[in-house]
Amino acid sequence: MTLNDTICEESLRKLIRTMAEHGLGGFYAHARSGLTAPYLSEEWFRIIDICADECEKTGLRFWIYDEMGWPSGSAGGQVTAKNADYASRWLELFDSRQKICGRLVACYDANARPCKEENASYFLCEVSNDGYIDVLNEDAVQTFIEITYEKYRVRYGNRIEGFFTDEPQFGMLRMPYTPSVETLMRENGADIRDFGIQLFMETGDYKRIRRLYFDAIGTLFLRNYVGQISRWCERYGYRLTGHILEEKSLDRQILSCGDILSVYSLMQNPGMDWLGRDIGENALAPRQVASICKQFGKKENTSESYACVGYGASVQDLKTIADWQIGNGISNLCYIIPYSARGRRKRDYPSGIVPFQPYFKIADDFNLYLSRFCALSAESENTAEVLLVSPLGQAEETFGVGKENIFSDRLNEAVNILEKKHISYHVTNANILRAYGSAEDQKLRVGKCVYSAAVCFTGEESEVLVKFRHSGGTVLLADRDERWPEVLEPFRDCALCGDCTEDLRTGRFVLDNEEAVSVQNVSNRSVRFSVCSRAGKQGSRLDLITLRETFSEEYVLNGGESALFVFDGENREKKSTVLRLSEDGWVCGLSDRNALLLDRVDCYRDGELYAENIAPILLQEKLVRDGRNCSLKLVYRAHSDVPLRGAYLGIEDAERYEIAVNGKPVPSHGNFSIFAAECISRVPLPDLSAGDIEISLRFDFVISDDVRRVLLGEDAIESDFNRLQDLPEVENIYLIGDFCVSGVQREGDMLVSDGAFALSQLEMPTRISAFGESGFPFYIGEIVARKKIRLHLREGALEFACALKGVAVRVLINGKFLGDILWNSRLDATEFLLDGENEVELHIYNDLRNLFGPHHNKLKEPRMVGFTTFADEPGWCDPPMRLWTDTYYLKEYGVAFPRENDED
Repeated sequence: MTLNDTICEESLRKLIRTMAEHGLGGFYAHARSGLTAPYLSEEWFRIIDICADECEKTGLRFWIYDEMGWPSGSAGGQVTAKNADYASRWLELFDSRQKICGRLVACYDANARPCKEENASYFLCEVSNDGYIDVLNEDAVQTFIEITYEKYRVRYGNRIEGFFTDEPQFGMLRMPYTPSVETLMRENGADIRDFGIQLFMETGDYKRIRRLYFDAIGTLFLRNYVGQISRWCERYGYRLTGHILEEKSLDRQILSCGDILSVYSLMQNPGMDWLGRDIGENALAPRQVASICKQFGKKENTSESYACVGYGASVQDLKTIADWQIGNGISNLCYIIPYSARGRRKRDYPSGIVPFQPYFKIADDFNLYLSRFCALSAESENTAEVLLVSPLGQAEETFGVGKENIFSDRLNEAVNILEKKHISYHVTNANILRAYGSAEDQKLRVGKCVYSAAVCFTGEESEVLVKFRHSGGTVLLADRDERWPEVLEPFRDCALCGDCTEDLRTGRFVLDNEEAVSVQNVSNRSVRFSVCSRAGKQGSRLDLITLRETFSEEYVLNGGESALFVFDGENREKKSTVLRLSEDGWVCGLSDRNALLLDRVDCYRDGELYAENIAPILLQEKLVRDGRNCSLKLVYRAHSDVPLRGAYLGIEDAERYEIAVNGKPVPSHGNFSIFAAECISRVPLPDLSAGDIEISLRFDFVISDDVRRVLLGEDAIESDFNRLQDLPEVENIYLIGDFCVSGVQREGDMLVSDGAFALSQLEMPTRISAFGESGFPFYIGEIVARKKIRLHLREGALEFACALKGVAVRVLINGKFLGDILWNSRLDATEFLLDGENEVELHIYNDLRNLFGPHHNKLKEPRMVGFTTFADEPGWCDPPMRLWTDTYYLKEYGVAFPRENDED
């Protein structure tokens, strides 16, 4: 849970209870941008007191996120405030004296040889920034522990289960450095004044130097950051989890954390993150975590999941992401659940599945599904018989900042081949093999796991692998033998038959001598296949919600979908008929009023026109860049073809403004009800005549010194942005009432508009497959649709099925609860249907995508969503191009039903 605003005890307790009631198992208390309580102050700890108390009452597991924002280590800036020598450091090589910044370390002539400064062509400098700490410095990390971890231990004892450390990193993705690395290098006969340039240029004995240097950096990170914190946790009975920066590729690991497998070996609960909606063609990240867990007997691991998926991610999208990770060995997913969505917080890498999402009300089955699948992953015996050896050493030798690395690419290629061939595998490297590996009788052991074959690369054949080969074991060189995948055919998870089976990914689980295999389609097309176990038994599909097994000779998975198969059933195919319904002819009702987004303003600054017809988010950026405190008047406009009675204005921080509608003041203080999220109030409006509507807001726009330093300064880094508390905000507003909204056109699965929205007479939809086009593009809440049908029942099962478009559905038949449909699944309706007349009742829940955005992104429906995705300038989670468009892109939503020729 991100604690990201002024915290109200009642609201916090309510949120924790809501999480427990809907099947979440616990949370990490995370101080995040927007928090107003000073970090680690008594006010902050009173918030944590509430969390600890409510977790004890509800039975939720309670963990602490160890930083204000991220990356972990600085204690919200307190570590470097205590000692400036604890600031983060890195090396830079300059080719001009005029470019020099930081401390000059060494000079080199045009031939890359050490020289005096007056003869130099290249200048090696140590650069530092106190926005983050030097995680390679033992004393800096010890100070971090004293300021942060010790305070929690003294106050809470065993009421806390453990700590989540997030993206600790060295060098800020530049050439890492700390003074003590020179000592380690000198022990190997290398002096930085001689070799420093070889870290940047391929000259001299650069391969040996780079391997020595990155090994030394990695050793310091292991010893001084991960080692210190994990030993502290072990001493006091806590568990360390979290994730390290850039787990997804070998070259990025070298630049941020070194030997990530050794890092994981020290953590009690190793972890990773997975951002956005796309699942990986390459599963290196989860496989690394899962490998260490099985090898070292760690049952639990963690994946920070669903950040950046955006509000438009469907439950099927969330399931797809989870299934891919769990199928690759992840056993626990933690959500990013914000306490507040006020202002910029709603754009803080939105995670989609949050308690204020309309569909969250019926998402309990999703949480139940995850808990069962994760438990299977955690409890499963080791099923991997192949060990993939990472070429870490060679990648270090050839590593260059900002350059592609051939050995990183080779590792990724090997991972992709194993995934496509459905071969379960674990990952290791020479350091792990040296410390924990052994070989005997054609078997290779690493910790608690035993393997029958190893795949490595030329130059990475360690002593243990040589011994394994000599004992008769299978050692394959992925960069030499093109037939190596064929040799590993006997180690497949299962036998898949059909077209395009390389689009499928598998994970094998064994528990109490029972076998299960997950199969997931990672492509965008449907795949038809049959599945058999290694022993030749045909698979039955297990529904983890109902625990019901169904058998078919063939199965079909659409893009992103997955299924879990077991091999213990009778394998008799049961014929069923899908209830055929039409999308037309429904009687619909709304649980709330309709809404219109207002996201265009004219802005008057200190009485003068400053910007016309501008989006509030772009206006906010413009005002901050100007850096001036001022008085603002914002004018929003709408048009209604009908009079509006009993309408509301949806607005954040209503008491901040002087509000007027068509020139008449509107009270901005009162006991208002909420709209969409607790941060948005419904301010009652006077009756409005048909025609143009003008809503004006007057307020003071104030930029704090901290915001000026971070947003307008030159030296701010990510950790500075992540600690911002009081960014001035200009937000969209919403008109709420009994009306329909026109001005949108259908474009595939999207709705498109030029912004010429108009309000018209409220008419309830009768077609349930396109609510946006029917006048409700910005509606959030529940839609209840009812329809009477006549049936002549025959023998056999009847199933209810529907295709979801941006919604989740609760199904009642003849007034009785049948079930919830959150993804492409079917409900057995046989016992609910009558011969003759029946009533089908659907409770349809959409999401916040159309209300909260992004609305003006050229990608239409971005699959990676961050702050900048809503605005103009691209950020790290966006393609490198300007994405803003004045066109509105919205999602159509509704329910469709199978046709006669649809595949079952």
